[in-house]
Amino acid sequence: MTDRGALLVAAYCRVSTDRTDQANSLRSQREYFHTYINGHPGWRLAQVYADEGLSGTSIRRRAAFQQMMEDAAEGKFGLILTKEVSRFARNTVDTLAYTRRLKELGVGVVFLSDSIDTRDNDGELRLTIMASMAQEESRKTSQRVKWGQRRRMEAGVVFGSDSIYGFETRGGALTIRPAEAEVVRLIYDKYLAEGKGAHVIARELDQAGIVPPRAERWSENTILRILRNEKYAGDLLQKKYVTVDYLTHRKIENRGEEEQICLRDHHQAIVDRETWEGVQLELARRRAARQSGERHSARYWSSGRVWCGGCGAPYVPRTSRRKDGTIYKSWGCRDSCGMGMVNDKTLFACGQFALERLGTDVVHELEELAGRIERMRSGRRAAPMEQRRRRDAEHRLRRALEGYLDGVITAKELEAVRAQCSQETEAAEAEAKAEPLSIPEVSAELWEDILRETVARVTVYPDSLEVILQADERSLRMWYTTSGKGAYYRTDIRRWEEKKPSEK
Repeated sequence: MTDRGALLVAAYCRVSTDRTDQANSLRSQREYFHTYINGHPGWRLAQVYADEGLSGTSIRRRAAFQQMMEDAAEGKFGLILTKEVSRFARNTVDTLAYTRRLKELGVGVVFLSDSIDTRDNDGELRLTIMASMAQEESRKTSQRVKWGQRRRMEAGVVFGSDSIYGFETRGGALTIRPAEAEVVRLIYDKYLAEGKGAHVIARELDQAGIVPPRAERWSENTILRILRNEKYAGDLLQKKYVTVDYLTHRKIENRGEEEQICLRDHHQAIVDRETWEGVQLELARRRAARQSGERHSARYWSSGRVWCGGCGAPYVPRTSRRKDGTIYKSWGCRDSCGMGMVNDKTLFACGQFALERLGTDVVHELEELAGRIERMRSGRRAAPMEQRRRRDAEHRLRRALEGYLDGVITAKELEAVRAQCSQETEAAEAEAKAEPLSIPEVSAELWEDILRETVARVTVYPDSLEVILQADERSLRMWYTTSGKGAYYRTDIRRWEEKKPSEK
């Protein structure tokens, strides 16, 4: 702690975070401590420890302070100089704990502006008073800062770093980065219109060579963050995280601890509001499906399958509410080229009609078995064994249908699976002693599953629709009319024309 009889003295300070001011601040403080130490015969400067403008309320994040404590333990100096208690620490507990630890190591601390020397008999008492005052001042400062930040947030000033993909944050405002904005729109389109999951979207972006934000590869979490961020719809939600302790500066997700600040239409949007809200509904739907153990499927059987016959852009779902409160679902060209909207019920009706007319005997063969499965679904509560046999039969039936449509198995093999599943379903019903019931029609849910597995593409024309199958690429073009509203809405197919792959 001494060097040739001279007391080695260290100094601790905090300097500005501004790079221009930092060098000047550190140089001036070095000069100050040199001058002060030279004015005390028998003292010699060991080292100046400086942390960048970090808050004094938490010592754990102050690397220079921690290094000073380690050097003190190694006996590299016997005294520490610092200007005032508030620069050393604004946390009373930390201040006392560290000064006591230093005292045990034989190292004193002198707070120059406060005229406190921990080597004096009353040093700790005076230090406790000053540290408590510094902590209270820190609390008041924290309140003032939070109040000022809230007023600025309410005025629309954006807080945070320049790290929002698709936007540039400068001077408290958001401006769009055009190239990144196109990627954001692509992500929303893939998720909502094409029905793809976050993992698949991330993989496709990597394959396309699109550079991700601050990472080597796109990840599922990155995609989900982009899909959930309200800023892409032009809104600004602040106070998503709050500081719960002004001493430790620990932040947690805001779950009602403080009122959030939401400004609608705060800045230019990257995606339209209807698309953003549709994505939020789809995120919720898929999350609920995962929690209930269901497999993921697109929100609509037609997601990613409907295309504009005019400009070639995909059709995307549009949801609106009538005056009576009922929901109206339709599909429209993403690029709004002028091609007409198509009611969701019309798509469903045309899909069914196409399957029936294109010789999909498979569908008719499956109707009876699907009806039985649906009856068992909607009937009494089944025993665990019956439930398992029912699920297994339905699962194998769906897999067989997919295999047939993909050309993996033949119609004969599909028939064998159908017969086996039918026997197992009948056996389960017999064991449960179910009352004989008439076979119901296939439910809309099962029809959507069938359409999802059989239809490859739907093309929308001004006066008609064309449905193309996955299995053999046969298609049916239908001219139709619609009438009625709500529960009375209906689609009538007036004329149709079948095409085989060789005729296209």
